[in-house]
Amino acid sequence: EVTRRFAQGRICELAGEKARALDIRMRTLGFFRNAKQQAAILAPEPRHLFQRYVDGVNAYIETRKDTHHLEFRLAGIVPTKWTVQDSLSLAYLLSWNSAANLKTEIIAQMLVDAIGTEKAKSLFPLNINPDDPSENGQKGYVMNALKEPLGLTLDSKIRGYLSDGPLKIGSNNWAVSSRFSPGGKPILANDPHLDARILPGPWYPCALITPNFRIVGTGFPGLGGMIVFRNEHVAVGVTNSYGDAQDLYIETWTPKTRITTWKGTPRSLSPSWKKTSPSRIKMPPAAFARKPFKSA
Repeated sequence: EVTRRFAQGRICELAGEKARALDIRMRTLGFFRNAKQQAAILAPEPRHLFQRYVDGVNAYIETRKDTHHLEFRLAGIVPTKWTVQDSLSLAYLLSWNSAANLKTEIIAQMLVDAIGTEKAKSLFPLNINPDDPSENGQKGYVMNALKEPLGLTLDSKIRGYLSDGPLKIGSNNWAVSSRFSPGGKPILANDPHLDARILPGPWYPCALITPNFRIVGTGFPGLGGMIVFRNEHVAVGVTNSYGDAQDLYIETWTPKTRITTWKGTPRSLSPSWKKTSPSRIKMPPAAFARKPFKSA
């Protein structure tokens, strides 16, 4: 429930005004907004799988109210029914938390702001093969795209993306041959390196046991299925390559003409470019205020 509200930009409902900047950031990223669009176009098979999981969650919420965890009462949270788009928004959040390239791009631009493009090129590490040609056929640094200072160090909203999570995470996995294991069977080990200190935690143990098969593993709360698991025949683990999965780009908007320039190409401003959505903000002692959140 808490993770769902986090992905939707609704932590103000629990923490009040101090979570306002966080909620605006999450709504700007738009995990739930995009999840609703994806839910509308899901193919029949994945929609069926998501819906069966959601139906199970909602059956528990409705029929086992006397077994809801004490933490719900202590935090003043009433569990609400789950939807397919809720699960999809958590899939987006999991992907976002497993990537790191946005911070790299922000730091690269901050270097340009501080010491200039040429010096920044000499300090910042390459993240491509330097022997590969760039898009314009010339060999060079990825930072060739960074031409001028943008003043990112002065933008508190941009700096906020650098402060997420003090834990320096990594990812690894390995296998041990049956020749070296005490039981004579191969061993697969994996460490996804998600931050287990958060509450609620990113993993929960689960099992699916029938007369025909036995699957034991871990799942991500709010998503159906098992991400890491084993059965009688195979073991499946995950690791993270931390590839380039995020891009930072600058749009220049001309309000009078409603034209935005992206990568030097003018285009008409989309009606959805600017969003306004109401939010419930917890006020002491127990009242709620409704204020509009604006996210670009």
